[in-house]
Amino acid sequence: MPAIVGRGIDNYKKSFLPASAMGLAVLVLYGAARITAQSAVDSNDLGVAFAIDAVGLVAATILALPWFRLALRTEWEIEADAQSELSDLKWGSMVVAALFFWAGILLGIRYMVGIPSIFMLIWYGLFGFAVAAGVSPGLKALGTSVRLGQGRRRTVAAVAFVLALFNLLGLLPIGAGVNAITIVGAVLLLTVTTNVSLGAGAHLFDWLVRSETA
Repeated sequence: MPAIVGRGIDNYKKSFLPASAMGLAVLVLYGAARITAQSAVDSNDLGVAFAIDAVGLVAATILALPWFRLALRTEWEIEADAQSELSDLKWGSMVVAALFFWAGILLGIRYMVGIPSIFMLIWYGLFGFAVAAGVSPGLKALGTSVRLGQGRRRTVAAVAFVLALFNLLGLLPIGAGVNAITIVGAVLLLTVTTNVSLGAGAHLFDWLVRSETA
C-alpha cells in the first residue's frame, strides 16, 4: 500500500505542470456543476439537483480522459506529442462508460443508501484507465476493470479506501466555512490529492495488467 501511494506522489512530481492544469480543469468543471446543484437543493428542487450533479460528474469524467492518459504515460515513462495524443483518445468510449458508471453510482446512493455504489467503485473504478490505455472500448472498459480485480479485490478495495480518505483532506478548508478563500484552498488541495490518487491508480492498473499477463 505505501508503495502504491508513494508511486502516485512520484508520478505527480514527474508531470506536475500538465497534471495540475488538467486536474484544475476537471475540478472547476465539476465544482461549477456542484454549486449549481446546491442552489437547486436550497430551492428544494431535488430532482433538478440530482440531474445537474449527474451531468457534472459525467462531463468531468469525459474531460478527464487526457488526464488518465497522462497518468498512464507517466507511469510507463512514455512521452507523447500533445496534439496527436488528443486525436488518439477514445472519447466515444469514455462517454459510454462514464454514463453507465455514474448512473450506477448515483442510483445506488439515491435509492439504496449508497451500499451498491461502494461495490461499483471497487469493481468498476479502473474503467478510466482501461479507456485511456485503449485496451477496452465503451462498456468493455467496465468489464476490464472487473476482470483485472479478480483475485485481488481486497487490494483494490484497500487502495480505493485509502485514496478516498486521502482526497477528503482536500475538503478540510471548507470545514472552516464556505467562502472564496476556503473554496480556492480546497480546489488547490484537491488538485494535489486527486493527482496523487490518479498516479497511484495508474500504478495499480499497470500492476494488475502485468499480473494478469504474467
